[in-house]
Order: sequence, then structure tokens, then C-alpha cells
Amino acid sequence: MKSEEIQKVKGWMETGANNKKIAIKLRKETGREESVKNVNNLRSLLLPVDQKPLNKMVQTMKDDMALDEGMVVEVVQDQETRMRYCFRQTSQMRAAFEKYPHLMMMDTTYRLISTRYPSLVLVVIDGNFNTVVVGLAILQHETKSTYHEILQLFQSHNEATR
Repeated sequence: MKSEEIQKVKGWMETGANNKKIAIKLRKETGREESVKNVNNLRSLLLPVDQKPLNKMVQTMKDDMALDEGMVVEVVQDQETRMRYCFRQTSQMRAAFEKYPHLMMMDTTYRLISTRYPSLVLVVIDGNFNTVVVGLAILQHETKSTYHEILQLFQSHNEATR
């Protein structure tokens, strides 16, 4: 993306435009297809993220660990000590995966929480064809390496993956 396009996108972001609308506007103006994922990654580089709501949410997850001894909460930070991602799995989520480990699906969604970070949801299908959440992660960037790290982390906490 050219520097003048980046500045234009930054202006749209500062006015509160969401990632999907920015991707559509870029497509109309440049003719290039930009994914919502790419716009979100650009947002995390261009705009400072208010860490307070995120830190509060992570602290709530850690506090919940006292209620569920089997809960896993892993926070991975970058060099500037900003959160790269936060992974959470309760003992009920782990039990569901142990029972239905044959097929796991994942999807990333935006605007699920009040921060601008995307949320990764890991799910399985139970015996009644219901979707059951088996893991959650909040991501700063959507990259192959981040997904790979999260799946490795998931694998390290779930016996059924071995």
C-alpha cells in the first residue's frame, strides 16, 4: 500500500470507521481487494490501542481461574510488552474437546468484545450436532505465526491432540 493510501486509511480509522467499511472503500478507490484481516493488522500498527479495557479483561480471566482450577489463561506479549494474544480455555472446554476431538474448527470475528482486537473461537461439533466452544483467543495481529502459536498452545494443554 502506498504511503498516501496509508495516511488516508489512518484518517478513516481515526474517525471511527470499521475495518469492513474501510476494506470496501479501499476496493472502490484502488480496485485492489483488501481483506478485513489486512485492514485490522494495519489498524494495530497505525493507531495506539487503549490497553486499559484489554488489561481489565485479562485480569478478569485470571480472576476466574480461582473458580476453575483447570482453566488455562496464557498471555503472550511483544517486545514493547503489548499483548500479542491471550488464550483462554476452561476445564469444561477441555472436557468437550476430550469428548469430541475428531474435528475442530476455528473462526476469527471482529467486534465481539469492546476492544478492537479480533477474537478467535475454537469449536467442535458434539454428538447432537451442536457447536461447542473449546478455546478462545484475543489477537493483536492475524498472522500465520500467531495462529500456529495458538494451535501449538492448544495442543500442549489438550491430551486428545497427542
